[in-house]
Amino acid sequence: MEQAARFPALAGTDAAEPTDPASARAVVERVAAAGGLDADEASQITQAWFTVNQWIPALLLPLQQKRARAAIPQRERLVEAAAQAPDEIADAPWLLGLLLVLDEEPLIVVHRASGAVHPVTISGVGDNFQLYTLLADALIGGGLVPGVPPEPAWVAAATDGEMASRTPIHGRFNLVDAGGAWIWGEGRPSDIEPVAGRRIVVLDEAPYDRSWTYGRLYPLLAPEVRVAAALPAGQAEQWLRLVKPAATGQHSVPPGVRVHFGTGTPED
Repeated sequence: MEQAARFPALAGTDAAEPTDPASARAVVERVAAAGGLDADEASQITQAWFTVNQWIPALLLPLQQKRARAAIPQRERLVEAAAQAPDEIADAPWLLGLLLVLDEEPLIVVHRASGAVHPVTISGVGDNFQLYTLLADALIGGGLVPGVPPEPAWVAAATDGEMASRTPIHGRFNLVDAGGAWIWGEGRPSDIEPVAGRRIVVLDEAPYDRSWTYGRLYPLLAPEVRVAAALPAGQAEQWLRLVKPAATGQHSVPPGVRVHFGTGTPED
């Protein structure tokens, strides 16, 4: 992937895929001349570019398995390579998403209205839309915080059912980080900046109705959300002191407008 990422700057993205030794040699020579490279290095870059979209998909299936993610070597190097891959490497964003999945990751989840603080451990959560649904199921559905639990079909879409829910999935609360920044559904749990060694997720009242359709990004990525009992008051207070007060007057939308999370398009 690192070699493939070098190709566009050397030969552009309009180079036709070689179909015979002569056309392959012409592309290699073009790469070598542009970069002042020897034939071997230019050949490696060329081969990487024209095969990368064939072998990246082979990683997407095993990396949906927790044990494969734990065992993969040079993971940070792969993350950097996938993050820098040019747009023409079509499956690189999907690979990057799997490489950034957190496993056995401890969170601190704060229910602002009640002051309850729950340690939560997550694995295999592909994006924050999925995290919204799974936290609502575990906390509201588990009777740990008040609210209307998500519908079973929504939870199925976020776990092991059909990936797209037949009815829109609605957010049951708003997620913000310890500093008050919104945790957007398009992001990933790994985007949440740790504070005092933990990623803190604050559950606020939803400011307006938000909905989305897909429950999860990867069909075989098995999510886990394990919620521990609420911390005693003294321990909870230590975390609550790290959480900024709820912001007011921000991200408001006009009455009667419903925002569909993920499209950014208000709908009357």
